[in-house]
Amino acid sequence: NAKHIVITGGEPCIYDLVSLTSHLLNSGYSVQIETSGTHKVLCHPDTFVTVSPKIDMAGGFKIDTQALFVADEIKYPIGKQADIDKLKEQVLKNTICTNIWLQPISQSEKATKLCIEQATINNWKISIQIHKFIGVR
Repeated sequence: NAKHIVITGGEPCIYDLVSLTSHLLNSGYSVQIETSGTHKVLCHPDTFVTVSPKIDMAGGFKIDTQALFVADEIKYPIGKQADIDKLKEQVLKNTICTNIWLQPISQSEKATKLCIEQATINNWKISIQIHKFIGVR
């Protein structure tokens, strides 16, 4: 009885998802893609796109600005001030998306406090990475 389908990784955008997302939307589902933003996002225009950029991560992939351009929301993991700086300098300068979610990357008080502070200052939102609370990696 699912009504909403989320296509996530690995990295789903290594594939052309136009046919799949079109079929799902035409079948009455709402569809969302969650991507790291390292590949072009090829999907039906009514697909909700979440970009969670992984800057300077293993693999050496750069963020594709097309992915940032089509983002409906950006979820960004935060551990320290340098992460906020990267978000502002390497992500937000390349997108018109204003739906920004900060995620403390640990349950540390410092990362959580930084997320709350920056979300308040910049009118962003906060979400937690539930898998860390329930012990799933």
